[in-house]
Amino acid sequence: MKKRALPQGRQQLRLRCPDRRRLIRWGERTGCPLTLRRCLAVAKVASGQSRAQAARQLLCATSTVVSAVQRFQKSGREGLLDRRAQNGQRKVDERFRQTLCRVLEGSNRPANDVSASLKASLGRARRAPRVPMG
Repeated sequence: MKKRALPQGRQQLRLRCPDRRRLIRWGERTGCPLTLRRCLAVAKVASGQSRAQAARQLLCATSTVVSAVQRFQKSGREGLLDRRAQNGQRKVDERFRQTLCRVLEGSNRPANDVSASLKASLGRARRAPRVPMG
């Protein structure tokens, strides 16, 4: 059987089993589920799975796996870390949090009362207007 060449720009990624396990454990210790998913993606591809197979098993897009592998090849495991901390200022500030807490504390109705009244109002909104017959 003839071996097919890899598509242009795609390098073979291989890690030994202990290195793959070490990468996954490191991803777990980061505490970030997105970093862990990137580590799992790299480990699966490094074990011989295709990027599409890894994506199906991890329930994510193939592009997520491809970018994780590229980041790993370029920067090692540090490239798999979540980079959102460099996005600038947080969108939710302390003033917003305090306002949200006051609003939530002001609602003293039990959750099931709120959901029942919400369902009732949604039910009324969905009904078609009555048209007189005859």
